[in-house]
Amino acid sequence: MQTTDKTVITYQSLNYFEEKLSIDRFIRVHRSFIIALRHITSYTSNEIKINAQTIPIGVTFTKKVIQRLEQWG
Repeated sequence: MQTTDKTVITYQSLNYFEEKLSIDRFIRVHRSFIIALRHITSYTSNEIKINAQTIPIGVTFTKKVIQRLEQWG
């Protein structure tokens, strides 16, 4: 898990975090990524940018993610 100031190693699954995190503030965009909406700097139909970091949007998540991003901002 990566925060704004550190990296934390955990054995919890992303499904665990997806259930615990606020759906108003976080979104699952890929089988390997859950991101905070407020940190998104730009997006396309297949990737999200958080500052200089590019995060892929998984094929199975694309429709849900794009709908959510269009509603959010």
